[in-house]
Amino acid sequence: MDKKWSVSSVAKAHGYLNVREEAVVHKEFGSWISKQFEDNDATIFDVGCGNGRVIYSLPPYERYVGIDINQSSIDAAKKSFSSSGSAVFYLQDIEEELAEEVLQEIQKCEVCYIDSVFAMLENPKKVLQEILVPNFDVIYLNRMSFHDVSSIAVSSSYNWKGMGGSSILWKLSSDFLKDALAGTKAVYQSKGNISVIICN
Repeated sequence: MDKKWSVSSVAKAHGYLNVREEAVVHKEFGSWISKQFEDNDATIFDVGCGNGRVIYSLPPYERYVGIDINQSSIDAAKKSFSSSGSAVFYLQDIEEELAEEVLQEIQKCEVCYIDSVFAMLENPKKVLQEILVPNFDVIYLNRMSFHDVSSIAVSSSYNWKGMGGSSILWKLSSDFLKDALAGTKAVYQSKGNISVIICN
């Protein structure tokens, strides 16, 4: 995990070392979960969970699994939420070989939640096609801004707070998901910065 945003200084600069309150950016996802899972039986796998703050926005759930590549963020999440028993956290990069315990957790979860991190992957199309669509019933992409670019996806760079150099950031066109999901049974709906993909 040598990606530049995996270092502790990034977690500190973005306020991920302290989990204190609900984040507005997660409220719509929490509302969506409430409507989809009336019996509090949601099973959620969060890619790029940071400090786990999305949990404040969720209704009662059966299982929450968070992965992130930043050890400091994972430590903060574990400190705040692991005592609940229904939330677990792993240091893991979704683009690297997945640990056996993470693979087992994926099999237990129906919904994959990704807040903003999707555009920071080295190959979001590959992750979508090879990991997410085959393993989840629903993928909820939050803060996935579509940009008016001529090609399906354009890679640029971005300097994150607390990081010594720039990292990858994808600009995705409105045709990105259509292309990535071609040949699968998955269908999606996009509204603003949110895309919900139904995989089965």
